[in-house]
Amino acid sequence: MVEAEKIIDEASHQPEYYEELKIPTIAPAYYYAPGVKKDDYSYKIVLSKKNDCSDYFYDRIKKIFDTYAGKTANLICVAPSSEVGKYSPTLLRLAERLSEYSGIENENIIARTVQRGKMTSLKIYKDRFDCVKGTISLNKQLKDTQKRIIVLDDVKVGGFTILECAKILKEAGATNFLAICLGINNTGRW
Repeated sequence: MVEAEKIIDEASHQPEYYEELKIPTIAPAYYYAPGVKKDDYSYKIVLSKKNDCSDYFYDRIKKIFDTYAGKTANLICVAPSSEVGKYSPTLLRLAERLSEYSGIENENIIARTVQRGKMTSLKIYKDRFDCVKGTISLNKQLKDTQKRIIVLDDVKVGGFTILECAKILKEAGATNFLAICLGINNTGRW
């Protein structure tokens, strides 16, 4: 089994934009943007957006899953990519594998239905919020048994995608959330 260097536990919380929503967000490592720090792990995250790199990440994500969510969740879903109707093949396969391992249902009930705007700055929260707000929708109703949800995402930068997903799922009746990411952005921490 591949050991994570450390587990990063950092809430996704933007009270100015999402009021009381505060989503625990866990990752096995930090992510560094290309050109900032040469880092094989971050490079794999970049590749994972278009290719299935689930074998590389599975043991790290499974460790987080076992530690934080394996016995309490009843649904695993994948956060949509920045393109309408698209998902990371790595995240889709990780969700399938975690579902097979745990018996927890895996279903993509959220999708990006409106093209996300172009961000002019990663550091301006309002810009990030405006790019994500209203671009994600529920594409299937939650079942009565789907209240405690794990959302898999590639990188948490400001947490806006995670929070938008949680907002949609909460409106549909979900009660508890955990985001498991491949990495948490550490490029010029803000």
